[in-house]
Amino acid sequence: MGRLKTITDDEVLAAARRVFQRDGHAASTRDVAQEAGVSQAVLYQRFKTKEELFFAAMTPAVIDPQAIVGAWAEVEAFGPDEHVQRIARRLYLRLREVIPAVLQLAHHPSFPLHMAGSAHGRLGASAVDQAIIQRLAALKDAGLAAGEIDAVAAGQLLVSAMHGLAVHEAVGRQAVADETAPERLARAIWTGLRPG
Repeated sequence: MGRLKTITDDEVLAAARRVFQRDGHAASTRDVAQEAGVSQAVLYQRFKTKEELFFAAMTPAVIDPQAIVGAWAEVEAFGPDEHVQRIARRLYLRLREVIPAVLQLAHHPSFPLHMAGSAHGRLGASAVDQAIIQRLAALKDAGLAAGEIDAVAAGQLLVSAMHGLAVHEAVGRQAVADETAPERLARAIWTGLRPG
């Protein structure tokens, strides 16, 4: 009978992600093994090459649009303005996880640059964009947003604002100075949506 695994693949990948985000793709498997608390041999039993480990660790999970948009009950419980702020916060937090990984992937010498354009769709970002646009349109249809709003433009503005915050944080390698920035940006957008 073989020895039981003491660490899951997900835990190894989480450790690898921390190391690669901190040190880039040039980080050693020795550093990853130390961070995970395993030997390099264990890494190579699970991942044939360092490159395989890197891509497994740094490829973000698909974004769930419903997890970002939330349930309609949230509109009823908190009102449409706070609901939009909550959408912004959830999107920002998810992008805050995804963007550093995508930046590391794009800098890897083996990353196929022609794949970069299709990554948006593969990660579910297009579906998230559409879900946000549909929710804003539903708020408009329910009379909870100004009748003359352009839900597509408002949704794109909200997504772009959260994306900008997350990119700024990832590139600057520091947290956004004001943790309320997602809600403040959402409120600024919502002011233009609020009826009468």
